[in-house]
Amino acid sequence: MSKKEKLRELKHELICITSNKIDFDEVVNGKNDWVHPSVIYFENGWNDHKYWMGINAYPGTQGKWENPYFFYSDNGTTWHTPNGLIQPLYGIDRDMLHNSDAAIFMDYDGVTMHYINRAVFSTKETTSLIEGISSKDGVNWTERKTIFSGPLPDYLSPSVCLADGKYYMFGIAPKDILNGERDYKSIAVLEAEEVYGDWKEINRISTGQLGELWHGEVQYINGRFIILGTTGSADGGRLVIGKFNNVTDERVGEEIRVTRGKANYKSTFIVENNIMQVFAGLKSPGLGLNTKWHVIKLRRRIKL
Repeated sequence: MSKKEKLRELKHELICITSNKIDFDEVVNGKNDWVHPSVIYFENGWNDHKYWMGINAYPGTQGKWENPYFFYSDNGTTWHTPNGLIQPLYGIDRDMLHNSDAAIFMDYDGVTMHYINRAVFSTKETTSLIEGISSKDGVNWTERKTIFSGPLPDYLSPSVCLADGKYYMFGIAPKDILNGERDYKSIAVLEAEEVYGDWKEINRISTGQLGELWHGEVQYINGRFIILGTTGSADGGRLVIGKFNNVTDERVGEEIRVTRGKANYKSTFIVENNIMQVFAGLKSPGLGLNTKWHVIKLRRRIKL
């Protein structure tokens, strides 16, 4: 079977089954606007619940409210604040423009949840840093710690995968200090021995057929790395899936289009029995005070 025929077959397997808008029990500045979801599913539950999500509020597209929140769900549609948790987990510092790009992941011990955040500065030359907090119960969190800071490169929507006893961080559209321009056609790969250890960039993977990516999330599933990416720019693009086998690969391989719409933003996914549940971040037209930010859940059959 040729590569083109294989891609066509994979695309035919991508069948939309259901879609649902999801709801949260928090209202921020009078709005239910949410952006940058990151979801983990536990078949046997974690602290009594199966779905957990890190996400940023974004009412009126105002960065001062774009802070990290944390929710649980038992059906993936209705989301609740854990009992005893005060939301948001933290706010912005005086020298920050905003927080962004929530991402959560479970450590090797199967108990410790990590929540990473990209903090964007208004005055510092580093422009941003990636920081993290950790919890064993979803209610009590550690103090913020810096995971990776500048000087540049600056990474969009970082996500972390555990593989072969190490930690790998994938940063989209890296921006280097040498040329000051974002490389929307590259995924930066960083490696560390510990979550709060010494992170070093070890590779840049070409996005290949995915094209220019604005946001993305990488997960390690069945011995392969799967990326759910958003094309386009701050105006939103379409969702695409790419695959690669190793952190040393030169480019993303297979590509599957998830949606044809162009209002997609950073999204996340889980996989159960070849059913991909995509929690798609969406936005209404425009990018201003009246922009509506929301998340819907899509279920799609896919062969990984």
